[in-house]
Amino acid sequence: MIRNMQRGNILRTGAAVLNVAHGHSNRRACRHAVVDGCGDARDDGPDNARDNGCDNRREIPGAGRRHRDDVSTNRESRDVLSILIFFLIYAGVSFAVYQLYDIYHHQNFGDEEKRAREGTASLEALSQRAKEYRETGSSAGLVEGVRAFFGGELDPRVALAAFSRGEGLPNVEPLLRRKHRLVCNEKIRIRHPFGITTNPPARNTRGLALSAIIINCLLALFLGGLSVYSIGYDVPAAWMHDESILMLLIYALILFTHLIAKADVYMNDLYLIGKLNRYFRATPLAHQAPRAGVSA
Repeated sequence: MIRNMQRGNILRTGAAVLNVAHGHSNRRACRHAVVDGCGDARDDGPDNARDNGCDNRREIPGAGRRHRDDVSTNRESRDVLSILIFFLIYAGVSFAVYQLYDIYHHQNFGDEEKRAREGTASLEALSQRAKEYRETGSSAGLVEGVRAFFGGELDPRVALAAFSRGEGLPNVEPLLRRKHRLVCNEKIRIRHPFGITTNPPARNTRGLALSAIIINCLLALFLGGLSVYSIGYDVPAAWMHDESILMLLIYALILFTHLIAKADVYMNDLYLIGKLNRYFRATPLAHQAPRAGVSA
């Protein structure tokens, strides 16, 4: 019996020695894994590290601090970029509202204000020469006055038609802007870019252009509001959460509105010039230099 008890003590002592050796081996392997990079017990999680007899709290000195610094720097960069984007969104929405006002003001008062700044004395003198031509039939003074006011690019018959409408001083700004595009034979025609020649438009498209500009302004306001709304509320589409996409859409609308305004000025000038065909005379004036049918 005593012999059996001694045998059991020897077996238990041997098992304890083996367990201690096994644990020491695992801890040494874990230490090598952390320091030498042969394995990372931290990636296995605390449970696995505990099972392997490895203390995962042992780390490379300074690694955790560097990781926290990198995360903090990235977060600050994203915050600064978001603030910049929201500022650009605010500036874009403000400009879109101002753009609507500026276009509407230019459509209704731009030509009058420009003529008032440049003065009306020369225009009144040209109007007087046109009146003399209608009364006496002498075109020498009219041709000279048109050349002095408009330059040599405008056919005098176009100016005579403008002053024959009996509405006081005409709006000559469309003629000054488009005089190089007028082709005058038996009537006034328009030479567009790329050499395309057409009749002037018969309908005024200003109302349609202004409607499109107002819609673009409202869309810019909507996108600006959506950029703030999507911060705290869910929206149906993923792109609505991205403030950079919303910013690009707002500035695309601003560019589109600018192009519409430019096209509107061009088309309205041609429309107003086309209304002069009602007063345009087909035969050249007596003192008018030959132009081979083109005012250019």
